[in-house]
Amino acid sequence: MKCRWPLALTLLLPVGLGGCHHSERKASDRIVAKVESFKKSHGRIPTALSEIGVDEIESCPCYCKTSDNSYIVWYGTTLGESDSYDSRTNKWSEAAGAVCTSSR
Repeated sequence: MKCRWPLALTLLLPVGLGGCHHSERKASDRIVAKVESFKKSHGRIPTALSEIGVDEIESCPCYCKTSDNSYIVWYGTTLGESDSYDSRTNKWSEAAGAVCTSSR
C-alpha cells in the first residue's frame, strides 16, 4: 500500500512553511505605508525609522534611504537572502547579499 499524505496536511504544509515570511512581509508593508505617509505629509522621506515612530532593532524589517527621493525596505528570508521593496519601482523582489550600502 502506498503512503499518502492526508489532504489537510498537504494543504497546510505550504502555509506553515511560509507563515513566518508572511508576517515579516506584513510588517514590512506597514513600514512602506508609514514611509509613504511621512513623505506625503513632510515632502521628503525619513532619514531613519525613528522619524516615523518605529524603533530600529537588529531584526528586520529594515529601512535604508538610498537617495533624497528613494528608499529600500527589506527583511531576511534565509541566510544571505532577503525580500526587498524598492521605492523606485514600487515592487518587492528577492535579493542576495547586501541590500543597502549606505547606513540605515
